[in-house]
Amino acid sequence: MKSNSSSAVHSNAFNFGEFVSGGVDPRTGMYTCAFSLGKLCSADLNGPEVALSLGFNPLNQVDAGFGLGWSLTMTQYDVRSKVMTLSNGERYKAVETSAGLKFKEMKLQTARVLVTGAGRYEVRYRDGRRELLKVQAGTHIAVAEKIVAANGVSITLKHETFNQFAMLTEVCDAKRCLLRITRKAGQVTLTRHPDTSSSSDYNLILKNSRVTAIELPLGKGWDLEYEVIDEASYLCRVVNPLRGVEIIRYKRQGHRFVSGVQRTLPFVIAHDIYPGRRQRECQIFCVRAGNGLP
Repeated sequence: MKSNSSSAVHSNAFNFGEFVSGGVDPRTGMYTCAFSLGKLCSADLNGPEVALSLGFNPLNQVDAGFGLGWSLTMTQYDVRSKVMTLSNGERYKAVETSAGLKFKEMKLQTARVLVTGAGRYEVRYRDGRRELLKVQAGTHIAVAEKIVAANGVSITLKHETFNQFAMLTEVCDAKRCLLRITRKAGQVTLTRHPDTSSSSDYNLILKNSRVTAIELPLGKGWDLEYEVIDEASYLCRVVNPLRGVEIIRYKRQGHRFVSGVQRTLPFVIAHDIYPGRRQRECQIFCVRAGNGLP
C-alpha cells in the first residue's frame, strides 16, 4: 500500500514550534492546527500525565482512526519509513543500530530510544519518564503500550488496528479507565473518565472520512471545511466555539521538491481571521517564492 502519511514528506522545518502548535508556519507556509483536550492524570496524581492533543497535518492523508489528516499526538515509530514521532509532535528520521535509534537532526537530545527486542523500543526522557513501544499486529507502527513515570508508577495503553494503522482505544491506570475511544459510522467519541460521574465526551463528526465538526462536552464546538488539492485535504475554513472564523487560501502550485518530481506542495498565501463580537478583521498575507522547503 502506497503511504500517504506525514512520514512520506520529511523536513526538519516541521519541528519548529509554529508548525507543531498550529497556525501558518512561516517556514513552510503550511496551516496546521491542534486542539487540546486537557491532561489525563493517573494513579491519584502519583502517576504519569498524558497531555491529550488532537492535531491536523495536511501531510498526513490517511485515516488512522480519527479522520483524514487527524491524529492524537502520541509517541510512535514507523518501522517502514524510519520516522520517529514524539508525543510533543516533533518528528525525526532515525538511523537504526543494534543498540537503539540515532537522530542526526535532534540537536538537543531530549529523548533516547533503545531497542529492547524484536519490534520493541524504549523511549527515555530526561525527566526519568519512559515509554515502552511495541509494533502493533497487522501494522508497521510501533506504539506505546505502557508509560512509566520516574517513580515507577505506570499506565497502560490499548490499541486496535484500523486501516492498517494502530488506533488508541483505552488508557488505564491500576484502578480505572482514564480514556476510552470508540469509532462508529460517522463519528469518533473520546470519553474521559468513562463510567464515572465525571465522564465527558468529545465527538468528532465525520463526513467522507473528514472531520467536519468537533463537539465539546458543553457549549458549541468547532466547524471545519476543507479544500481538496491534488487529492489531498487542506483546511480552508475554521469556526471556533465563540463563532470566530478563519479563512485560509492556498497557492495550489506551491513548493517544488528537490528530487525533481512533478508534484508540488501547496502553501498558504492568505490567512483571514474574523474574531466576531465586533472585533476588527485581521488579514495576514503570506508571500513566498515556492522554491522548496528549507
